[in-house]
Formats: sequence, structure tokens, C-alpha cells
Amino acid sequence: MNNGQKFTNKIKQIKTSKDDIVEYLFNSRVIDRIFLEVCSPCQYNCKNCYHSSFRAAYKNYHMTTHELNKFLYYTEKSNYYIREVCLHGPGEPTLWRYLNEGIKILYDSGVIGGIYIISNGVSLDRIEEETFDYIDRIRISMYPDVKNNNYIEYLHKKFPEKIKFEYIKKFTEFPIKKYSDSIPCRCLCPIPMFVKDKIFYCNAGVFGAAALKGVNILDCYEVYSELKENYLHGENNGNYDLCQYCCFNNNIERHLKSYCHQFN
Repeated sequence: MNNGQKFTNKIKQIKTSKDDIVEYLFNSRVIDRIFLEVCSPCQYNCKNCYHSSFRAAYKNYHMTTHELNKFLYYTEKSNYYIREVCLHGPGEPTLWRYLNEGIKILYDSGVIGGIYIISNGVSLDRIEEETFDYIDRIRISMYPDVKNNNYIEYLHKKFPEKIKFEYIKKFTEFPIKKYSDSIPCRCLCPIPMFVKDKIFYCNAGVFGAAALKGVNILDCYEVYSELKENYLHGENNGNYDLCQYCCFNNNIERHLKSYCHQFN
């Protein structure tokens, strides 16, 4: 019996909500979701991309299959079961050099419950036909200035249960300073992410926050762990100095303006 099968009955009985997610992530062996940041290239260079600082820190990055297998090794060694992994970026995940091979590795691992992809939809034709059998869902970000894509329409008809759309019209501007009144933080994305050899306790906003603060993100040891056994069971209170600079802190949003999506 593999690790995934051992958790099957337990998972069926777990009901979670957004308010429970932090407790799940740091106090349970069942992990709700982890972002896998698989590559940094993207077809676009959006002016208002929240991942711009993240992509700058990992230029021309492609997660190797060795890195992926190491992540899965420590996940199994920690006795974790991840209900869903999300192939997320920080660029466009379907440009990942090891896309089809990597998805098959995840599917076969026994410690992953489902595979989710967030994509701009431009390169979905890089997903091989048999690979769609391993993917649970794909969310396509639909920007108002993106041209219609006939292949997306074809996939939506073929896999209506897997292909979903999110229509995005507005973005919020980036923070420009420290907002001391934003703590305690209301995090919009308290989901850990794995990139290269590190597990960050929250999402890509910490890279922009570190850039705004003028520090090296790798010197901010409170927001990440080296990949190791029990990588999500360290101390984490979710309210750091970096949170006061972060675009994913909802308490900062009231200070900022919104504007339409723009390509550079």
C-alpha cells in the first residue's frame, strides 16, 4: 500500500475551509495545497504581474526532474499527503521544459491527491494527449486584451470538467512603502510554494516585498525552509515585517488603486 492509499480514508473525512487552511498546513500531515513553481519564462511581460520580482530572482529557471523527485522524497519521508499540487509559475507553467514528464512523476508518486494548473492558455498544446488523463483541472486566466484561442475552445469542449476560466479585468497596484497598520496580516494566499530547493511558507508576494524593503529574500529566514524532512512543521506565525510590504496582504489593498491589465 503506497502513502497515498494509506491516507485515503482519512482524507475523505476531512472538511476544510479557507479559515482552516493555516491550521492544516502547519498542524496536520495532510497538506491542502502546495504551489510548485516550475519555471520562470512567460510569453507575456505584464506590467502589473505580481510575479515580476519572483521571476527576476529565478531568471530562465526550469525545475529539474531531480529537484521534483527530491521534493517528493521529502514529502513521503515526512509522511505528508498533499491533497493538490498546483503548477503555478512563477512564469507560465506550460512552458516548463519537463512538463509532461513532471506531471507523470507527480501522478505516480502516491503522495499527491490531484494536479491543478494555472495557465494563460497560450501553450496548452505542449500538454500531450495522455497527460490530460493525469490532470484534474486547468484554470485559464482570461485577460481582456488576449486574442481568442481556438485550441482553448477545442479543449474546453473535449474536457469541460477540467478546463475552467477566470476572467481578469482589474489589477491592484503594487505597494510603494511599508504599511505598519497592516499587521496582523490578512493573507490572500497562505499557501506554501516549492521552488528549487526551498519551501516558502506563503506565495510570491514575499519576493516583491523583499525588493521593496531592499533586502535579499534569502536573508529572510522566517519565510522559508530548506527542503528537508518535516519541511512544513517549523515555527510560523504568518505576521512578519515583510507582510507590511506585501501585495498579498489584504490589509494593504485599501491604500492602493486598481487599474486595467496592461502588457508591457
